[in-house]
Amino acid sequence: MGSRKSVIKQTLRFGLGILVGVVIMVLVYLAIGKLSAKVFVGAAAGTVISVGNFFFMCVSLTNATESEIDATKAVAKARGGYMLRMLAIAALLIIAIKSGYCDVIATIVPLLLMRPVLMLEEFFVKNGDKK
Repeated sequence: MGSRKSVIKQTLRFGLGILVGVVIMVLVYLAIGKLSAKVFVGAAAGTVISVGNFFFMCVSLTNATESEIDATKAVAKARGGYMLRMLAIAALLIIAIKSGYCDVIATIVPLLLMRPVLMLEEFFVKNGDKK
């Protein structure tokens, strides 16, 4: 039960970081005069895909480490989860971009924000707060 709360807490913190980055991206689109409905739809789709990826990554890794005693099996389980997430991301991105309703850059930027958000979170979150 504690791991479930931890996953939700981490996902909410990550989602907030992605949202801040997306707001900055939308403001840049506004500043250059390219803001449109496609930007908002793309930003929303990219945000959902990025946060969903993070959530399922946390769940996958938690399940792999808690259910398996053997480290080799846990690694294999984590790799399987990774492959499924990457296939899902690719499929969702293709659908979103090919639909014509999403701005391509606005859809992809939230996915590119994952690493910077995680690095900033690591920098600002105290060691005791990571539970």
